[in-house]
Amino acid sequence: LRVPKGLQPRTEAAELNFDHMESGFALLLGIDPLREGDVSPLRQWIARSEDVFRIHHVQLPASPVLDEPDARRRAQLLLPDRFLQAEPLVEMIEAARPTMAGAVPTIWTDVLHYLRDSPGHDMSSLKMVACGGSAVPRSLMTAYDELGIRIVQAWGMTETSPLAAVALPRDTDSAEKSLQIRATQGRVVAGVQARIVDDAGAAQPWDGKSVGEIQIRGPWITGSYYEHDRSAVSSDGWLSTGDVGTISADAFITLTDRSKDVIKSGGEWISSVELENELAAHPAVRTATVIGVPDDKWQERPLAAVVLDGDRTATAAE
Repeated sequence: LRVPKGLQPRTEAAELNFDHMESGFALLLGIDPLREGDVSPLRQWIARSEDVFRIHHVQLPASPVLDEPDARRRAQLLLPDRFLQAEPLVEMIEAARPTMAGAVPTIWTDVLHYLRDSPGHDMSSLKMVACGGSAVPRSLMTAYDELGIRIVQAWGMTETSPLAAVALPRDTDSAEKSLQIRATQGRVVAGVQARIVDDAGAAQPWDGKSVGEIQIRGPWITGSYYEHDRSAVSSDGWLSTGDVGTISADAFITLTDRSKDVIKSGGEWISSVELENELAAHPAVRTATVIGVPDDKWQERPLAAVVLDGDRTATAAE
């Protein structure tokens, strides 16, 4: 049983059998670039509360113990415990010299601001960061590119055991096209199918413009939740992810929102994710969140809550 991170306050848990986990494990072995001699921090997040351990769902695709692709390749795993603030993470990276890491964008945003505020730290061992959990701003990727650290975006859920898509550019892509692809949630991995549907459940075209809920199916997708009588998937095997987005003609998924967060204004869907990424690209902005607020004329309009970086200033017009 695995409890999806968005469901932890509740007792709902995805049921995954051995076939689900072994299939997901085999997939990770095929695409995970870790090799013997690599050192990987932040890939196991464990926090102990009395007798309950929480291990991040991405890290244990095949076993309830620390027996996963990284360990089987004899790569060292670094466990930061509860010290997920920027300063202790940077200190750990400097001391242990990891080559790979994985964490949500918020972690890497904090680390980036810490590095800018406290120059002189050596992050040169770190070459690649796997990032997911929410959309990664393009500005964050380019900032780490300048540090020689490549962010690779991936998308999945507890219910997908855990991976469904990875944003890996092709060798033939130009630099601009590569960055555009890296800013997506990626192309669905082998063995997984994806589609987008509108509010009525009708499938939408893969044109990079049509917006709908992302649905997926495949051999390692959960079919049920613990102690729920109703199946988690449709009669033909599709799981509703709750994520809203588009799929391009070459099969890259771009998420624009969660279905519960999408802003519906005057009959148009406005992406809070896209607005947040644009705001985050401003040099004076540390972080930003966009929500929908009621509007008499448009039904909803976006409202941005912005946190500025340090002593920097910016006007609403900017």
